[in-house]
Formats: sequence, C-alpha cells, structure tokens
Amino acid sequence: MQFIRIFGDQCHHNKEESYLFPLLEENGAPATGCPLSTLRAEHQKSRHFTEILSTASADYIANHEAGRLALIEALQHFVELYPEHIWKEEFLLFPMARKMLSRKDLQSLLQQFSLAEADIGEHAHASYEALARDLAQRVGLDLPAHVA
Repeated sequence: MQFIRIFGDQCHHNKEESYLFPLLEENGAPATGCPLSTLRAEHQKSRHFTEILSTASADYIANHEAGRLALIEALQHFVELYPEHIWKEEFLLFPMARKMLSRKDLQSLLQQFSLAEADIGEHAHASYEALARDLAQRVGLDLPAHVA
C-alpha cells in the first residue's frame, strides 16, 4: 500500500498532474484530449482502486479465507489498468513531451520533479524503484529500462 500510495500516486502521478501536464497544456496540448485527460482519469481510477485494495487487504489480514477473493479482485484492477496506462505514457505522452517541450522546459521540469521527490524523502524514489525491481524479479517480469 505504501508503494502504491507514495511511489505510484504521490511521486509518479503527482509529478505528471502537477508539472508535466500543465506544461504540455501551456505549449498547446489539449487538456480534454488524449492522452492527458485519459491519463488523468486513469490516475483517478488508480486512487479509487487503491482504496478498494486497502479495504480488501485489511479484510484479508483479519480473515484470510473470507478476504481472499476480495483481495484477488482488488489486485486484478491494477493488473487490468496499468499495462495500458504505461503503454499510453511510453508511446503517447513521453514522445509528445519530447516533441513539444524545449530543452529549457525539460530542465525546469526535472528541477520540479526533484523538488517533488524531496518532499517524500531523499532516497524514496531509488528505494521504491529497487522494490519494484525486486518484486518484478520474484515473479519473472521485465521492467522498462528506466526502472530496471
């Protein structure tokens, strides 16, 4: 839950919503078009699914048998959401940003990202990426190059 809430939402989604998306909009990207509005909606879905997972996790901890199915269903939401979400970022959002933003914009964005990450702890980003690599390795998944 901490990984999803802090790394996924506070670090990743927040940086996109607070800094990247507004900068793209300032440079002409439509706020209501794809991919920005779609990604924002998926971030909201993720937040909703996180609350469902939190409840399901607590239920599972309290009673493994009674909470098992709800926990599986809650995790399935993430399995269904994130592969497509990551694809949209990798093949729509990030290429669009590279085309639309100047070198100065990108440098400013990186500074803003660093400040946002400082709010969650000096080594939080690296420790969560290490956790993601470890979990992926345990289940035999390949992570994108920027995480691996």
